[in-house]
This record gives sequence, structure tokens and C-alpha cells, in this order.
Amino acid sequence: MDGRSHIVPLLILAFQAPGLLSSQLPVEAGQFAEELLFMDESTELPLETLEAMADMKGVALNLNSATPDQLEESGLFTPFQVHVLIKYRERYGDLYSIYELKALTGFRESSLRKIAAAVTFDQGPAQRPEKRERGMILLTVGKTLPESGGYLSNGDHPGTAVYTGSPIKMSLRIRSPLGRHLALGLSFEKDPGEQYFQGVRPEFISGYLAYQGRGPMKQLILGNFQLHHGLGLVNGSGMLPSPRGFLVNRTPISRIRPSASLSESRFERGIGCRFDFKLVSLLLWSSYQRPDLSPGVLEEAREPLDWFKYLGKTGLHRTTGEMEGRFLAFRVHSGIQAVARIGELTAGAMFSHEMAGLSRKGGDHVKSEMGASMHAVGSVHGQWQHERLRLFAEMGWQMPGSTAILAGLGYDFNDFLQGLMMLHHYGREYTGVHPSSYTSGSRITNENGIALVFHAEPGRSFQADFLLELFNYPAPRFMADVPTTGHRYSCALGNPAPGKWQWNFIIAKKCWQITPGREEPGLRPLKNSSVTRSDCRLLFDADLPISWQTRVVVSHFSKDDQTTWGHAAAQKVIIKPRPFINCTIQFVVFKVTPWENRIYLHEPGLYYSFNFPVLYGRGEKITSVITVKPVRRITLSLKLSAISYHDREKIGSGNSQVPGNTRFESEVQLRMNF
Repeated sequence: MDGRSHIVPLLILAFQAPGLLSSQLPVEAGQFAEELLFMDESTELPLETLEAMADMKGVALNLNSATPDQLEESGLFTPFQVHVLIKYRERYGDLYSIYELKALTGFRESSLRKIAAAVTFDQGPAQRPEKRERGMILLTVGKTLPESGGYLSNGDHPGTAVYTGSPIKMSLRIRSPLGRHLALGLSFEKDPGEQYFQGVRPEFISGYLAYQGRGPMKQLILGNFQLHHGLGLVNGSGMLPSPRGFLVNRTPISRIRPSASLSESRFERGIGCRFDFKLVSLLLWSSYQRPDLSPGVLEEAREPLDWFKYLGKTGLHRTTGEMEGRFLAFRVHSGIQAVARIGELTAGAMFSHEMAGLSRKGGDHVKSEMGASMHAVGSVHGQWQHERLRLFAEMGWQMPGSTAILAGLGYDFNDFLQGLMMLHHYGREYTGVHPSSYTSGSRITNENGIALVFHAEPGRSFQADFLLELFNYPAPRFMADVPTTGHRYSCALGNPAPGKWQWNFIIAKKCWQITPGREEPGLRPLKNSSVTRSDCRLLFDADLPISWQTRVVVSHFSKDDQTTWGHAAAQKVIIKPRPFINCTIQFVVFKVTPWENRIYLHEPGLYYSFNFPVLYGRGEKITSVITVKPVRRITLSLKLSAISYHDREKIGSGNSQVPGNTRFESEVQLRMNF
């Protein structure tokens, strides 16, 4: 089975049997986020993608009635396996056991054991979303000590704090079914330093009312939603850090997903609907938002700007300046997507119009009239599957005059070896709308590249993934410390079969060149930099009240003739003395310099909490999560963590700086299901 198809079953099985109280990300899902952070300077995680992965946990997939799209979207099967499974059902009818698949080309017993708990063979709907249909109220409150300088004083106004709100972090989520076809989702969040309300409006609120039917209209969503089309050149959610996971949840169909994520960017807000006919699917939407702008941008503006480049994404409103930037802009996005399926060919097209400019509030900050920015965005895509071969391609364009192309092919040589090749090209000014397509990092502008991936399972207890990527930025990038060209390669080894002992080893190297800026005339020399990282994990889980995991990450940074080593070692123990009690403890020791050599490690967290703290400097961190389920529908969780440094007297910088070399974090969570 392809390595990318392991994400969902491991999300269900790794580190915990189905039904455990904790919500820890498994190895592969954690690697997804860690690899994204390792890829680029950006620290923006696709929370909506990670939340979607968490939502899939505990949802049984009916292999007898699931459609090809549902089988592939589940992430349990490769496209070739989906093709083989559908052909088998058409010829022989329903399956009675997952082990019937052992005799089919492309399936192995070791992989089938892994997904057995995630599928069902009952007659009925294609999916039985038991957890999705249950209502949930989730309240989380947390605080960090000692308090940072932003809460203590304001140099311009003595006696007042820089941050206008309290240091408490709070979030509230409500999810509830409203009958057989309606569902409601609502989320509220206040970050540390923010106020609970801005006037009568909550600091951040996200929600939807969703209808799901069985007639031609399959979906109707009012409120927040996310779009996906084709390979994700234009409409998509999250970012893909590696071609190893490219086809996970990225099937070439029109898709709309209701969203009540706490992520304050990368969503639409308005109305969207999807129609399914015999051979064609249509998706239409219209969205209106009022994003933030920096007041400083308006003060310095003397001519029309491309407002899309200045729309706020952080969602933080702690200082007076950040609050003054609220709702200074508007963004309108409307469009249509169409997908047709003819045999083994799937083809689609999308067109949308996007406009951004100053809102009425923003217009009050400038004296001259400044027009809005407009983009016409479109894409076409196709995918063809035949036996072991899979071809896919998409072309996106953003008028005026910028295009992007993503294409590739996958081939299953036999049951034990699969390959994937991808090509991508992004025009100089291409940005898409919410692109999620693969690049070497989170910045897609002006990048060209090629990637090769091979997945092999030569034995029952051994699998390997090999990855090679080449990329370059052909446009001039002189006098700037940004990459001009580079390459990456990695090798991942592990045992796919579940058992008492599980192990995983990854070694990866990223190399790039820059043309550093300087004032002296003449040609700038190219500077070579590289990071080599090895990651070794060992897990023991013998179905006992205690399980254990050890992990060691070693990173080597090289720049010209200077080299630096860094490392982090983590020990994690999960204790389950009773079915209603779960305790996780993780201890990490690290020594990492310089900043370019930093290490991100997943740490235990609460339900719907995804933590990947950066390790930089020299110190240690301990984290503990205790989860108790006193009654059937109520779950209580407590998280405590402390990080201590040995190479500094202050932690952080600017308004986020805290005195001393130790910082404590605490979170409490109440979950009620109904």
C-alpha cells in the first residue's frame, strides 16, 4: 500500500486504540505538520487540514457501498487500489471480510490489518459518521506564566499595558446535528492579549449551517466553508509539504466543506452549494469578508495598491494598532466549478472572480479615492486512471498574465513498488486564491520544480520511501537573502505491520543557494546552505496499561565553511490504568543553534489542539496531559508543560518577551457530547 494512504488508519490506530480519551496526532499526521515547518521559514500550519484529519477518526467506511470518490477521499487506499476494489465489486458483489482483498492485486495483509478497524461491510449508507452526527460542546481555557512584557507596561503611555486584553486564552466550539439533513457548527476564540469582545461582537467567531441531501442538491452551506478543486492550484485548503502525501485528500473533484475552524484565514464566508447529476457535478459559491489591514499601509499609500498583498492573516488583535486595523478592507470571491466523469477519465474546470479593496472604515483613513484590486482566476484539470497507470494535470491562471502548471504520473510496478513523478511551474506573479498544491515550501511564487517518489514494501515488516526534489526560481533575486535554487532528498524506513514494536527512521537533506545583499557594486557571489536531519523513532505498545515511545532528532546546518550540529531527544509514556483515565507524559532535551537549524517536535495536546513548538537554544521541556471521563458523555482534560533554558535569561522578544529562563503553560478542557 502506498505510504500516503497510511495517514488515516494511523490516525485511528497509532499511539491509541479506538476509543481512547486523548487526541494525539499519530506519527504520519505529526510528520505532515513537522515537514511543513521544516520546509520553509513560515510557521503557519494548515490547522483546518489537521482538524479534518482529526474529524475522520472513528468514522467507519462501508466498503460495499462507498463511491470511488469516498474511497479515495478516505485516504485508506491508493488510487490503484480503489480502481481494483471497484472492479471487484462490480464483478462479484459485496465483500464479507476485509481479508478477501488479500487475493487482489495491490493489497497486502500487513496493510489490511492496519485499516481493519476503520471499515465496515454493513448494508446502508456509504459512511456512518457516528461521531459527526453527535453534538459536541468543547470549552478550552489556558494561560502562560510568567506574563510577557506586553501585559506590563506601555512606553508611550505609562501605567497602561501594550496588550489591551487579558493573558487568558479561551475557545468554545459547538457542533450539533439539526435533524437528518442539517448540521450546525460554531466556534469562538480569544487569543492571549485580546479582549473577549470588540463592542458587542465576539473577538473571533466562525460558524456554519449546512444541509446535506440525497437529491440533485447534495450540499448547501451558509456561513464559513472551504473549497477544493482539481489538484489545488487555485482553490484548496492547507499546504502540502511533500509529494509523498500529494494525493491524500486531494482527489480531482469539486468539493465544499463546512468550516468552524479556529484558523482565522484561508476560508470563505457566504453561501455555497453543490449539485450532483449523473455525469456532472457543479459547485457554486459567493463569499464576502472584511479582513484586516495595517493602518500604516494606508498612511503611506500614495497610489493604487494590489490590496491582495496586504490583507491581514494573523487574526491577532492585541495592541491598539492591531485593533485599529480590523475591517479596513473587503474581499469578494464568487465562482463556479464543474467536474465531468466519463469512464476512467475525470475532467473539470473552474472560474472565479475575486475583488479586494478598502471598506468604508478603511476609506475613512485616506483622503484620496483608491480603487479596488480585481483578479479573474480559473483552472482546468484532468485525471485518467487505467490499471496501474495514473495521469493527472492542472493548469491555473490568474489574470492578468500569470499561470501555473502542475502535472504528474503515478505507476504501480507491482504489489511491492510504486512510483510518482511530478512537475510544477508557477509564474512570477502567480498566487492563486487559497492554493494548496505542492511546492518546496509555503511560498509558491515563481518556483519551478520536479519531484520523484518511490514507495517499496519488500517484506512483511519493512517499507521504504525515497524522495528527490529539484527546484529553482528563474526570476532575478539579487541583493536579497532568499533562495535562488536548491534540492531536497529524503529516505524513510519503517515497519508497516502493527505489533508490539514499531520503528521509523527518516533522513532528509535540504540544500539551497542565495545571493546575499550588499551595497558594494559588482556581482554577488552565490552562498550555499544546507540542513541535514535524521529522525529515529521507536514505539512499544503491547496492549498493556502502559506504552512507550522514544525519539531522537539530529540536525546539521552548513553555510559556506561553517557547520553546526543540533539535537533533540524525546521520551513519551502513555499510561492507561483504567478505561476512563489516560495520562501522557513527554520529556524533551534539546541543544540547537543557530536559528536556521531549529527543530519542530509534536507534543501531546488536548482534543483539537495541535502543538509543534520550535526547539532552539539549550534546555528541556516536560509536558503532561491527563484525561478523565467521569461519566459517559463528559470528558475532562488538563495539560501542564514547562520549558527551561540554560543559555538565556529572557525568553522571546519584543512584547512577547518574558523574564527568567523558565516558562509554564496550562490548559483545561471540558468536552460534552450529546
